[in-house]
Amino acid sequence: MSSYADKDRILSQLQSSEYWGESTKCDKKYITNLICPECGKPEAYTYVDRPHKIYCNRRNKCGAIVDVADIVPNITVVFEKEYPATIEDRNRPATAYLQSRGLNRALKGLDYQYWPNVRNTGCGAVMFLVKSPSGKTVFNGRLLNPPDGKGKTHNRGSTSGCLWRHPDLTYDSAQKTYLTEGIMDALSFIEVGQQAVAILSSGQDPSKVDLQEFDKIVLAFDNDPAGRKALRRFNKYFAQLKGDEKKEVESILPINGDWNDLLQSGDLESSRFKSRRNEYVTEAMLACAARPKEYARILYQRRYKVGLFEFNGQYYFSRHNSDTNEDVFCYRVSDFTLRIKYYQLDRTNPHEPIYRYYLEVRSKSGRISTFISTSQDISNPHALRAMFLQRACSSWTGGKDESNELVEQILRAKVPTVRQVDKTGYDLESKGYIFKNHMVDPQGNFIRPDKNGFLRVGVNQYVRPPYHNTLCPSKNSNVSFMIDQLIQAWGDKALVTLAWLVASWFVNQIKDQIGFFPFLSLYGDTQTGKSNLTKIMNHFQCHDEEGIPMNKTNTAKGEMRKLAQKSGIASVFLEWTPEGSGRHFNSDVILPLYNINPLQLRAVKSTDLRTDETPFLGALMFVQNIEPFKTKAQRERVISLQFKAEDLNETTGEGFNALDRIPADEKAWLFAEVMQQRLFFESNWNHYYENAKSDLAKPDLTSRIVETHGLILGFYRMLAEVLRIDYDLHSYMLDIANKKQVLCSERQITAADEFFDIIQNLDSEAVRDFMEIKDGILWIQKPDAEKYLKEQNYLSNWHNSALMDSLKNHPGLVYTNRAKRFNGSTRKMWGFDLRKMDFGVKNEVTQVA
Repeated sequence: MSSYADKDRILSQLQSSEYWGESTKCDKKYITNLICPECGKPEAYTYVDRPHKIYCNRRNKCGAIVDVADIVPNITVVFEKEYPATIEDRNRPATAYLQSRGLNRALKGLDYQYWPNVRNTGCGAVMFLVKSPSGKTVFNGRLLNPPDGKGKTHNRGSTSGCLWRHPDLTYDSAQKTYLTEGIMDALSFIEVGQQAVAILSSGQDPSKVDLQEFDKIVLAFDNDPAGRKALRRFNKYFAQLKGDEKKEVESILPINGDWNDLLQSGDLESSRFKSRRNEYVTEAMLACAARPKEYARILYQRRYKVGLFEFNGQYYFSRHNSDTNEDVFCYRVSDFTLRIKYYQLDRTNPHEPIYRYYLEVRSKSGRISTFISTSQDISNPHALRAMFLQRACSSWTGGKDESNELVEQILRAKVPTVRQVDKTGYDLESKGYIFKNHMVDPQGNFIRPDKNGFLRVGVNQYVRPPYHNTLCPSKNSNVSFMIDQLIQAWGDKALVTLAWLVASWFVNQIKDQIGFFPFLSLYGDTQTGKSNLTKIMNHFQCHDEEGIPMNKTNTAKGEMRKLAQKSGIASVFLEWTPEGSGRHFNSDVILPLYNINPLQLRAVKSTDLRTDETPFLGALMFVQNIEPFKTKAQRERVISLQFKAEDLNETTGEGFNALDRIPADEKAWLFAEVMQQRLFFESNWNHYYENAKSDLAKPDLTSRIVETHGLILGFYRMLAEVLRIDYDLHSYMLDIANKKQVLCSERQITAADEFFDIIQNLDSEAVRDFMEIKDGILWIQKPDAEKYLKEQNYLSNWHNSALMDSLKNHPGLVYTNRAKRFNGSTRKMWGFDLRKMDFGVKNEVTQVA
């Protein structure tokens, strides 16, 4: 069980949560008509004085008991911090913990102590004093906030044969005494006016425990395998006693949770406990049944449904036998038992949702198998038999009736329906940011997966995180220090990149309002840290990667899927060229992503007009030495940052090295810190954007350039406010906007320009068969050049006529199909004046004197 803060804080958080509905009512004792976190019905309740759990009133259809700390963020308390020990009250953390468990009257005269840092876990414990049979004092207790995997129980000294008794309680041997496993359960009975003792361990030997003074004993152990085993052992022991040692013994087991859970739900109160006592007795009788037929008879005699049931790690099926004197007969139908972990919902196609069933098969031999099953797997006895044989190496021999009951058990299990998320980042349905090991909810709270690996995103709504590995932010970093080092290493360019990155986390919200989001391009000299900056930015958004290398081994479909895997997260293309690499994933695909457009649109094989879209929900950053954007439409959509070798010096290197030494998961804390102010960004970005546009608006700047640069300047100003960055970026943003305007005003880039860009970047060995430079003229043997480039898949997206027309209209054209001596023969060549071309000579081999 989790630990909690004081009730006023819990009530405040609960009242502002989604579980407090329009019909929720609060009186002096109860809060009723809460929305059940499991079934979603407004029929749950909690207690005003101990609102630590929510209880569903739909006992037959739900009956969930939900820990409030598991569904409402920021109320789990570390008792040592909230209620620290003082000189006057050294046991204060332990007292607060016991009170949070619904214990008040039972604390009167109780011997207990608070022990700090038990077992070096960093967690304290409440420890109870116990007298051993030899008269020594031993200690038994439990940790207040046990870390995962550390266990909640702690002992000092041997508890063999020990019996805990309340030191301030006068026991009456003629009254019923509840015999429990743990002290917390015994205190729960004492709290409601019963007398109880505890044996401290389910493995206790009953013959070594002194119970002589108690004539009427109620065995009230936990309803788990160890507790049921202890119940059988103690019942057997008491049955063997004779004469004066004979005891009046009853047995009960809780249905859900333990006895302290029932105390907190009010089910230990006299009237409610009495009304449900028959259920607790039946549960104990079933736990003590020695044979499956006896188990079935108990069910039948106590008017419970017979049919499929579990016994001793296997399934049996029972029927009422009306033809004989026997009331029931039963037979085995499996060598395993089944647990339904959760239902998995796939809504990839919203018109055809698909449910799958995540099953855990526990073989009688101890082997455990888990797997996903489909509706076809459980549709009939033959399919069930094949499924268990193939996936769990287990036997199912049930026929139609038996199989139908097993399927019904699968379908009516009280387990969550879990939606599988296939994208990292912003989830359109829940509005949360979902990663493999954490989530940020719509209020900006940082949430970890539960013990099953699921994230709760709403009332009875869970998601299974995507499989893609991501970083989980670690709060050991100083965000201000990282910002300072970014500025030292890359100056203004780093802050623009960071502002664009933070804006990309809200790209879906932005596109919903203004319909576009700009690309970012980092280009320039080699070895200037572009790729390193990119990797740091990916760390900031919880990804440990550099980007997508654009080489020929990648497939266009693979790259599309890589982009589709991110939502509200930036993707990075390394050395992307729109046509030069001959890729199908070209500017025709890229450019529309500036606006709200899908990555891919396909027809669905159906008789209607349905289509299947692959959405693009992220943002794009390009990193390259030579910027590939040539047309005005391309350039206006991109914020361009040029990196120069002359900017490198010892000071900038120190900034990068300092960032490089920070672990990746600590750099990821920047994401968590920004998202703590998520509501501020989402509520105010449009206002900051409009102001930034006004500040950048100049007569010679086009509206699109003002919009793209204004959006990032606006986000930078919000970021500077949140992270307290004292650095003005206005003049730099205006400068790069003006440079972009000049670039966009130049002659439009044509197919001929791209043709020459490709040629000048080829090795000299590749071009010597179709190109030479002589006396300031670039000579091209056009057919051979086109043939080579097409063989290398460079021109796969060009039409011959478009290239021909573009070459004819190029301002540098001097000769068309002129006969010229070339490579030992006369060929028809095209000649272009180098003075009228932006054409660099890559290798002197191409020049002819």
